[in-house]
Amino acid sequence: MEVANESATKKPKRLTSVVWNHFERVRKADICYAVCVHCNKKLSGSSNSGTTHLRNHLMRCLKRSNYDVSQLLAAKRRKKDAPLTIANISYDEGQRKEEFIKPTIVKYEQEQRKDEVFNLGSSRFDQERSQLDLARMIILHGYPLGMVEHVGFKVFVKNLQPLFDVVPNNTVELSCMEIYGKEKQKVYDMLSKLQGRINLAVEMWCSPENMSYLCLTAHYIDDDWRLQKKILNFVTLDSSHTEDLLSEVIMKCLMDWDIELSAILDPRFKMKLVEYYYSQIYGSTALERIKEVSDGIKELFNAYSICSTLIDQGSALPGSSLPSSSNDSRDRLKGFDKFLHETSQSQSAVSDLEKYLEEPVFPRNCDFNILNWWRVHTPRYPILSMMARDVLGTPMSTVAKESSFNAGGRVLDSCRSSLTPDTRQALICTRDWLRTQSDEESKQPFYLTTWELLMLSLHYTQNGLLFAKPPLAVAHNKDKDLMKNLIEKLKKSLSLALVHFYPLAGRFVTTRQENQNPPVYYVYVDCNNSPGAKLIHAAIDMTISDVVSPKYVPEAVESFFDHDRAVNHDGHSRPLLSIQVTELVDGVFIGFSISHSIVDGTSFWHFVNALSEIFQGQNLEISRPPVLERWFPEGHGPILNLPFTHEDEFITRFEAPGRLLRRHFHISAESVAKLKTRANSEYKLLGTAKISSFQSLSAFVWKSITKARRFPKHLVTSCKLAINNRSRLEPPLSPSYFGNSVQTVKAVTTVGELLEHNLGWAAWQLHQAVANHTNESVRELVDNWLRKHFIYQPDQFLIRKVLSWQAHQDSTSRKGGGSIDLEVNLPPHSMHALESDEEFMAIVSNIYTYPSSSL
Repeated sequence: MEVANESATKKPKRLTSVVWNHFERVRKADICYAVCVHCNKKLSGSSNSGTTHLRNHLMRCLKRSNYDVSQLLAAKRRKKDAPLTIANISYDEGQRKEEFIKPTIVKYEQEQRKDEVFNLGSSRFDQERSQLDLARMIILHGYPLGMVEHVGFKVFVKNLQPLFDVVPNNTVELSCMEIYGKEKQKVYDMLSKLQGRINLAVEMWCSPENMSYLCLTAHYIDDDWRLQKKILNFVTLDSSHTEDLLSEVIMKCLMDWDIELSAILDPRFKMKLVEYYYSQIYGSTALERIKEVSDGIKELFNAYSICSTLIDQGSALPGSSLPSSSNDSRDRLKGFDKFLHETSQSQSAVSDLEKYLEEPVFPRNCDFNILNWWRVHTPRYPILSMMARDVLGTPMSTVAKESSFNAGGRVLDSCRSSLTPDTRQALICTRDWLRTQSDEESKQPFYLTTWELLMLSLHYTQNGLLFAKPPLAVAHNKDKDLMKNLIEKLKKSLSLALVHFYPLAGRFVTTRQENQNPPVYYVYVDCNNSPGAKLIHAAIDMTISDVVSPKYVPEAVESFFDHDRAVNHDGHSRPLLSIQVTELVDGVFIGFSISHSIVDGTSFWHFVNALSEIFQGQNLEISRPPVLERWFPEGHGPILNLPFTHEDEFITRFEAPGRLLRRHFHISAESVAKLKTRANSEYKLLGTAKISSFQSLSAFVWKSITKARRFPKHLVTSCKLAINNRSRLEPPLSPSYFGNSVQTVKAVTTVGELLEHNLGWAAWQLHQAVANHTNESVRELVDNWLRKHFIYQPDQFLIRKVLSWQAHQDSTSRKGGGSIDLEVNLPPHSMHALESDEEFMAIVSNIYTYPSSSL
């Protein structure tokens, strides 16, 4: 069956071509002209004249922008009796071929009301939000509070936004204090969760008025092994301050931040200082708080005692006496068990250090980062890395890396020194915290989990949305403005969406150290040093009918996606997210390509739905934010090392076994229900769970494809299903967990056995495979992978090239409500055999119809 002969009815002649993007139709009397928008030259514009002369003019037009016009004009309309070939893609004048979109830098409060959200392209104005933005700007850049009283500032603001009511100095001060309180809580929560120790540094500041100030700064290494610092307090000192007074001020600051343990180790204070201040701070509940501190000290002491004992025992002479055992014969070996446990731990502790010292030194180079080195080697040296975290977090100098308000030294300017102590501390501390956020907006590295590393050699996941242009816009040649507005709105929406889904704006980075044994090779997403996600605007001389009418998917559709041939590992050089907007003559196709090592189907459509929500509302807030916290097995992560030295050891490029025909089918909810009823009636087992709709449909397609392939009966056949692990883990992951968390299960049998049994039997094989996929089996696979690393190869997923289906009611399913869209890729002889299967064709129908929704 030839594709070219598929359409039997004659279609009306089309008068619209992409060439009309460069001409305007003008009718004078009974004559129709085509006027070039570049040089205003008049040419014949009648329907009988065709468009060849218009194309030729564009090739010669001197006033047209200099770019490859031949690419635009190379896409010829296919003749009715000619096969459809891949069409060339062109780009509109003035439109860049591709743009890289980064997350919008937007500061917003989590607790703000829904009617106060940041709004693009809207006339809505929020006085309260603008007032907080003004206060945040004053804090961040060190502007004087009195700037709001300046005449020039008031004139500037009124011209910029007449609705903004410039608030007085004291109101701005209150806004600054409000921001300080919220930011302080964030820092407090972060410090309370810190695993390592905090190192404190004290700086003395002064002012032109000879006032003295104490600046208390915390230095530490965070969970990602990055050196951090936070100003905790900025305290005004009395002119007669003494050493004891300084100690008391510092202790009050530590109490304020609940950093209690440091004080007890000072022999001048011990627990007495805690008892004194806690009785003043906590009143009637002071005894409970004091007991918490006391218990914490004992726990810390016991931990150090055990470590010290283990090290002493590890270095003891072989003749050291053993602890006495119990006289009870039943407990005779308890002493030995204790000895064995302690000496084993001591040997581990000592060997940790010995192993580190005995291994060759790391080569010196200018790019070496000691914190990155320890981050990678934490699993190898668990005890030593704890020591390294505390030691390396100690500042080497008491001089701040940058003075907060004076580049010349630690001198406070007269503007800040004239403020009240509370306001001064709020401005200085909050500025430090906001600058850290701004410098880092530092999205954390996005480390890949076991499931995501498994996908590195597989292809990007790609899906598209097809829309019709409004008929009136096409009829009146207004579609050019329509596309311009669409692209601009999509750019803004994507930039806002990436604020929530920021890993999609990153690139893969590989860190490797081949001289280590075993070699170090791990992949993660760098979210800070990447160009961003890619947005492409293209145009093609095709109609919606050209896309949806043919029985088989036209090869041109592959060009609607940016990463059609890419594997996930290519995310080192390619964007992890690419969106291509392909303009058709009467429609628009939006193709999404996202690395499968970043998203599974659930996360893919989570992002698309969030982007759609932002696009429609043009605001930052979304109804279901993603959960970006990573899942790693206990005792592992966030870095999972691969035992490779080069990607060639595990990356395989898929090559299709000859020509494949690609066809889409639609299975209605009614057909799915019939298959489910049939499968359950054919395979009844007393007391067993029912076979699901998806298992019934999967079994039906498995049998149909196997029959069409005409394999020998003795060959082994399998059906693989991708299972979402979010709800199967214990405790379960959030439904909004962002990433790839799928795992494959499969049913295996022979071709003969599969075809000899009925649908119910095949569906039951899949049901058992899914039912056996539990929390235990998920963790077992992860454990096996940690012991013996492997990467999925394309030949393991041929079924996904031969057969793939999706059931996303919100986005991909044309009608939703339980219907399913099915994509089948088969060699021509197998596809024709499938199409000749009356049972299969009775269940399915062609999926493609003219889109019911328009832009």
